[in-house]
Parts: sequence; C-alpha cells; structure tokens
Amino acid sequence: MDGVTLNDTANQDCLQALLLTNPQDVKQEIEQSHSQNDRPSWLLDDNLTFLKWQHRVAHPVLWIHGMPSVSTTLITTDIVNFLLSDDGQSPHTAVAYFFCGLVNSRQSPIVDMLRAILYQVLRRQPTLFKHIRKTYDVHLEKLFTSVDALQNLWSILCNMLNDKALNKAYIVIDGLEECDTDSLNLFLALWRHTIGSSRPMMDHLLTHKWLFLTRDEHTLVPYLKKFPNIDLGERHLGLASTHEDHVLSKTNEAHSGKCLQF
Repeated sequence: MDGVTLNDTANQDCLQALLLTNPQDVKQEIEQSHSQNDRPSWLLDDNLTFLKWQHRVAHPVLWIHGMPSVSTTLITTDIVNFLLSDDGQSPHTAVAYFFCGLVNSRQSPIVDMLRAILYQVLRRQPTLFKHIRKTYDVHLEKLFTSVDALQNLWSILCNMLNDKALNKAYIVIDGLEECDTDSLNLFLALWRHTIGSSRPMMDHLLTHKWLFLTRDEHTLVPYLKKFPNIDLGERHLGLASTHEDHVLSKTNEAHSGKCLQF
C-alpha cells in the first residue's frame, strides 16, 4: 500500500465505518459550553510530572485523577489542545483522544473508544491503513461489532503503534471509569500486558504516551497506581516548588519550543 492516501476510496470507506462519534466535535461542544475562566490552566504551568510524561521516554503513562466530585473533562480539552499545538503538527506524531462519559454507546464505550483512536491515528498517518485494511476488507463492519471486537481492535492498534512510520502518539482518555465493568477489565488487562511487555519487537510501543484522566475508582487503582500520577485534590503536587522543578522551569524557558532533556 505504498503511496496510500486518505483520498483512496477504500480507505475513506474504512474511515467512515470506523467513526461513530467524532471526538473533535465533542471537544468543541465542551469548549463552547464553558468560558475561558472555567479552565483549570494550572496543570500546564510547568508541572514537573506532566512535563516528564510529555518529553521523557521512560514515562509513557500518566494518571490524572480526583475525587468523584472533580470533573476532568475541561482539563482533558486543555491538555489535548496543548499537545496539538506543541507536538501534534508532524505527520509522524498523532494526538488521539476520547471522552468515555460523553458518548451514547451502541455496543461498548471501550470499543467506541478504540474505533475513535484508530480513526484519529489513521487520519494523521495514512500509511498505517495496511494494518486494518487486511482485516476490514474481509469482515467489513463485522470487525467492529463481533463479540471479539475489543480484542481485534486492540491488536490492530498495537500493530499501528509498533509501526516505525509513527514516531510518537499521545493517547488521552477521559472518564475511563464510566465504561462497563466487563469491557473495562478486559481492556485494562490487555493494555497492562502490552505496556509491561519486554519483548524487543514491542519496544517501539513504549515510545508512545498514554494519559488517563479519571475519578478515583477502586477498579482502576490496581492497574494505574504504579505509574506517575497527579492528584487533582492536591494542586501543589508536581508544581515548581522544589529545586528540581525550578531548574526544569528555567530549562523550559531557555529552550522554548524544543524537547526537554532529563
């Protein structure tokens, strides 16, 4: 599929079949319903934990969480916009996101989430169509509706992320705790197995970035507690309040627009 483009009719058909709800439309609705003063910009103001996640290979996962009364949706839109403006301009870098709690799912929010992520990654890097077309061309929309849809879509996404044509992907997922328990547990098990893999052929997967924004839920803690996290109930966490943070802040100022080194 050399020279493949989004304008290819078969690729367009595949994209249309993938898309149920466009996350960009959801994000725009959120932004239009809130004023700029409502936006919690403090998280992006030289937060050490966030900056390490964004720029350091050794930190592929970040969990931002808070009490049930804390809404992560506005924070998610700000982070997505920040990543799109900062790192999302290259065709070899994808920024994909999904709002799990704001979609009326026909099947499973997790399946809808994977479909939306695949859609966004494919739009950024069309050469990756080869990883889905070989299955989609045979099964068509049954690929997305079968009982094995979650596992099949996860496998396709892993193959895309492991393709060297995609240098980096930022995958931002808001409201994961809103998903049904069975599909959530299956997804987290698949995700943890892949992220924790030490197989050389999968090393490229670890160059990509996963960001989960959730309320504090006991079902998520066993999967996410070992990763760096930001507690929204403790705004001081990760802010420039230590000598290390101060040095990082000065480095960021001196190398504005460049990737930080840690």
